[in-house]
Amino acid sequence: MSYIKAENVLPQELIEAIQQYVDGKMIYIPCKEKQEWGSTTSAKDFFRERNERIYETYKSGMGLRELAERFSLSEKSIQRILKQQKQIVKESVSLTEGATMKIELRPVDDSNRSDCISLKVSESQSEYIASNESSLEAAKEHADVARPFVIYADGVAVGFTMFAFEPDYEDPDDRYWLWRFMIDEKLQGQGYGREALKLIIAYFKDNGATNIRLSTKESNVHAIHLYRSFGFAPNGDVNDGETVFELNW
Repeated sequence: MSYIKAENVLPQELIEAIQQYVDGKMIYIPCKEKQEWGSTTSAKDFFRERNERIYETYKSGMGLRELAERFSLSEKSIQRILKQQKQIVKESVSLTEGATMKIELRPVDDSNRSDCISLKVSESQSEYIASNESSLEAAKEHADVARPFVIYADGVAVGFTMFAFEPDYEDPDDRYWLWRFMIDEKLQGQGYGREALKLIIAYFKDNGATNIRLSTKESNVHAIHLYRSFGFAPNGDVNDGETVFELNW
């Protein structure tokens, strides 16, 4: 029987996962035909998705120590993962540099209703936003103020948004709301949300709004990070347990 160092053949992430169970012990792994690591399992996908979550959480403002505690890793490992993810993002940007993205807001009707309903957020995000099907039902109930749209990028449905316009409401600061805003879980992280929000804000301005209000939970850190980058800020109000953010111009 021969021995080799795990660090010479296994990814660091896998070693750290194993160390939670057998730190410093010898493990016998039966011999079989050698295959590329992760080729027959979902391990690669798991670590890729985990590293992407670490990077997104870091961008939202969480520090190294908090990241290490949340993901059960050392701060050194977190630093290495962040470095790798930054390089991946840099390479992705260089590949798409100069490319243009055509974002459109198309009113929901019979021709795109199925497109709208098919768009979904991840299970972990479902606590922050109702399903699109439920939102369309709400739009029917509030047809006098609701304005639902499917978000398209280069002709492909990527998200959904819904506004509330009530220009005759007695409080002039409470007439215009961004009720819904989502990008499909499989299409997040590709810039659609940021480009769509630019168009959404332009729509409000072009249609007579003097501000935009929205509400979300404080734990919805990714969305809040995006909203804050556009100038949204808490206005001190709470709506059904959610913090109200406002953008004025």
